[in-house]
Amino acid sequence: MGCAQTTQGTSLSDLPPYTPDAARLFDDAFSAGVFEMPERSDPDSRRRFAARVREADVIGVAKIQTVSSEGGGEFLRYTLSCTWLSAVKGHPQGSVELQVVPTNPSFAAIHGQDARLMGREIVLFIKLFNESGEGTFHFHAEAHSASITERIQRELALIELAKSN
Repeated sequence: MGCAQTTQGTSLSDLPPYTPDAARLFDDAFSAGVFEMPERSDPDSRRRFAARVREADVIGVAKIQTVSSEGGGEFLRYTLSCTWLSAVKGHPQGSVELQVVPTNPSFAAIHGQDARLMGREIVLFIKLFNESGEGTFHFHAEAHSASITERIQRELALIELAKSN
């Protein structure tokens, strides 16, 4: 799970469940670009990107302020504390904590680069969910770049165009 957060002002009954389909979009993972590795671009990843833009409750640029770890062995987990810098969709405020556990697909990369991630800017796609009667959120993170921002703006424009037709 990405991290539990109260969903003040949102009724739990209005939130969707966290399903396997939702987990493909909001996988609590970081794209390879966050770790300065080459990105994979194929039709499936482009479709997931477009769906994330459509489905996210919040899209914004955040800066990773701290990376901390707790526990050990199979119980080791990382917490990335991020401060919102700007909003693209929705109204992010203050800060957000992203928790990464050993089963997370980005765990090994974070383990290898934890201190070097501090100060890095990322784009967060966040969706609120109702998980067993508890309000939570899940996320996907991309490296902040002009091309990512352009792709998001293009997808948002297509969404608005579809609404007007």
